[in-house]
Amino acid sequence: MDQNSMMGGMPMPQPQGGMMNNGAPMGAGTNGMPNGMPQAQPMPMGGGQPMPAPAPAMAGAPVPPSMPAQKKNSVSEIVLLVVVCLIAAVAIVAAVYFFMQWNDLNNNFESRVAQEKSEAEAAQMKADEERFQEERKSPYSPFSGPDDYGAIYFEYPKTWDVYVSKDGTKGDYEAYFAAGSVPSVTDTENSRYALRFLIKNQSLDTVQRQYDTLVNNGQLSARNYTVGSISGTLFTGMITKSINGQVFLAKINDKTLVMQTDSTAHFETDFANVLSKLRRGGN
Repeated sequence: MDQNSMMGGMPMPQPQGGMMNNGAPMGAGTNGMPNGMPQAQPMPMGGGQPMPAPAPAMAGAPVPPSMPAQKKNSVSEIVLLVVVCLIAAVAIVAAVYFFMQWNDLNNNFESRVAQEKSEAEAAQMKADEERFQEERKSPYSPFSGPDDYGAIYFEYPKTWDVYVSKDGTKGDYEAYFAAGSVPSVTDTENSRYALRFLIKNQSLDTVQRQYDTLVNNGQLSARNYTVGSISGTLFTGMITKSINGQVFLAKINDKTLVMQTDSTAHFETDFANVLSKLRRGGN
């Protein structure tokens, strides 16, 4: 039996405004109170003042993200780390480069010092050897040619050896000197001597003619030379195609005196000393 039947067929009066879905009459607030009625504030537990209602969020206000800030910090740290690594790498490369440069300069300096020291020692050894050899040459040994060939006298270093290949009994007089053993005298064109002492059985004009030709060709230079009672001409230069030396020519009676060194590079001083002591017949 429905309500209408129970109420004697009379309909139940409905409240004005109807009912809301939550069972509250229409026109009432969400808490069941009529609209416009002041709502009771919730009381805090234990009494006291009512708790304030939370402030409503402003519509449209952005919420700041937290993750992008952390990501930005991480990128900055990575960039800073890369920069530091690059600076460190450049510093290491620069340090290695300058060390290598310094090492090269130091090695070059030490090598140059060692080379200069070695060269100085070699030069000193050479000077000492030359001085020793010069000292060994003294006193000079005397030499005299045959009387019928002008009795030519001079002195030569005692370290030289001498070999008389022709004594003048059958033509020319020839004696050869060398610093040490005298080379073969059978091939005088190719052998080299410290001194050649010759008295040719020819006139001075005949012998000197070939040397004058070399002077005209520019191979030899010539100058007058006088020592004691002997006067002649001293030629210097390329005597032959392979001999760069000096030759002294002088007239001895009807013959010609020829004194020659085959190397001015080695015997120029010795040759000058020999000529300086040149005499004739003790004069």
